[in-house]
Amino acid sequence: MSETKLNGAEKRARRELGKLFDAAWKREAKAAGWGYLKPTSFKRIDDWFVYLDPEISTERNSSKISAAVKPFAIDDLMSRILGFEGLDGTPLSLRARGPHCLVVPMFSSSIEGDLNRMIELATEFSKTMPVRVEGLTLADFADFSAAPAGHVSAEQVAALILAGEEEEAAKLCDLAIAIKQWGGPARTTADGKIVSFFHFARQWIDEHRDA
Repeated sequence: MSETKLNGAEKRARRELGKLFDAAWKREAKAAGWGYLKPTSFKRIDDWFVYLDPEISTERNSSKISAAVKPFAIDDLMSRILGFEGLDGTPLSLRARGPHCLVVPMFSSSIEGDLNRMIELATEFSKTMPVRVEGLTLADFADFSAAPAGHVSAEQVAALILAGEEEEAAKLCDLAIAIKQWGGPARTTADGKIVSFFHFARQWIDEHRDA
């Protein structure tokens, strides 16, 4: 794969390739039973939600497809912790690109080539998803979504709560609050104050610990 930067004409050609890929991938993904919301395709696989996000660079000859994988229930939990309704009864696409949804790209693969080869490689990648998620556990997801040292991941906190590991989730919330970590989900309260997810998650844990 060439990492050489492209000239103007080559960039225009790459943009055109991207458009052709989007149209072809939409047809291929929908025919295979995936939902589609440009440029992502998405599907529920058992207890997991998967969406595929292709990226055709216009700066280099580089194309890849990434799979964001997360527990299907995690966005409902996220919403309710923040004080909103869950996503039950809403379009499945909201779990791919909706409010209060967690995104954790877990797998990726190159799909560089001509248009037909790109579609072939993306299709092959999509077909590996059932096998990839079959052996995943909430503990795996919690480990994968952990933040670098010195930071706390909202995804990991939510996954630990789902897995029944409230004590560990509470410790992470306390750490995030102590270091004043504001990155990630938050909510504006009625008095206009912005409150982080970790404050609400800590409160949720206390309220539901003995429920």
